[in-house]
Amino acid sequence: MQECIARAFFTSNPVSDRVTHPVSHRVSHRFFFADGFPIMPPAQNLALFPMLALYLPILIFIVFSTLMACGILVGSKILSKILKTDQPSPEKLSPFECGFPEFEDARSKFDVKFYLLAILFIVFDLEVAFLFPWAVIFTQVGWYGFFAMGLFLLILILGFVVEWKKGALEWE
Repeated sequence: MQECIARAFFTSNPVSDRVTHPVSHRVSHRFFFADGFPIMPPAQNLALFPMLALYLPILIFIVFSTLMACGILVGSKILSKILKTDQPSPEKLSPFECGFPEFEDARSKFDVKFYLLAILFIVFDLEVAFLFPWAVIFTQVGWYGFFAMGLFLLILILGFVVEWKKGALEWE
């Protein structure tokens, strides 16, 4: 891999076996293969962007994988047109849900309480998840950590009681 990158950025000097950078024409004798190409680009040749040169293999990988993905997508689209797999029929275009034809309009009104209950569950579930890391380091946090978690739990319980009194947890 490094040899391919080196061959892309460096050219062999026909006068001598030294390698010359195509832009700066600096010559270096370190880190060369037997044929005169460097194992890794010498640091003085990449003085403009020394940090970016380290990311060149990653850039090559991203470009190559993007081109491969686009090629697969275009190739599959062309192959489906050649094989004529896109043949819609009334049966294929009909709505389908869990093995049964639809029995109601999908645009019917939906009660917001379902969403609110789901959001409340997520909020309280995530807040309780903060107890696990605290329990692991309970002996290290001392009294300050104990009272901080006590305040956190008090606020959590008060919020739970308020939601309970408002009836947000009631299933009708």
